[in-house]
Amino acid sequence: TEDTFSTLLIRTRLQMVVQYLLETELPLEEIAYLCGFSAASHMSRTFKNEYGMTPSAYRSEKKALPIA
Repeated sequence: TEDTFSTLLIRTRLQMVVQYLLETELPLEEIAYLCGFSAASHMSRTFKNEYGMTPSAYRSEKKALPIA
């Protein structure tokens, strides 16, 4: 791929964030720490840039969907 190492690292971390959001009830601060972000605010900004919504909104929306 033509992505830089930094881009790949961020995407990998964000995939981990999504997994924690959907599979746990951990607070955002702990998820940020576990996924290698320096702060929850940095994780939230990065997440919103990639997914178009905050991690909290993502968690709420995805958990509200019925499982098919």
